[in-house]
Amino acid sequence: MSSIQPASAWNVVYVAASLPEAHIISGRLQSEGIPSWIAHEPIASAYGLTSGTLGDVRVLVIPADYDRAMEILESEPDDLEDDMLLDEPEDTDEFDDQA
Repeated sequence: MSSIQPASAWNVVYVAASLPEAHIISGRLQSEGIPSWIAHEPIASAYGLTSGTLGDVRVLVIPADYDRAMEILESEPDDLEDDMLLDEPEDTDEFDDQA
């Protein structure tokens, strides 16, 4: 049995202007445990179309995940984790003495 389902079995949760943008959105959904799929017209890539219906890149989810996916995408992303932020140096006197 194939893991690829027909497009009618998926719901569009986001229409991106580019493939990288669609991958970011898809990654956000997947990080929340929602499987997603990216669909775009191969002819658009071949001809370099980036606008209009052929240039759209759609992010899809199964119908059971649609409401949760929309809730996630409509919310603000959480702040960066504390370990991702740059901490202020604890001892700033060291830098003042050099000036």
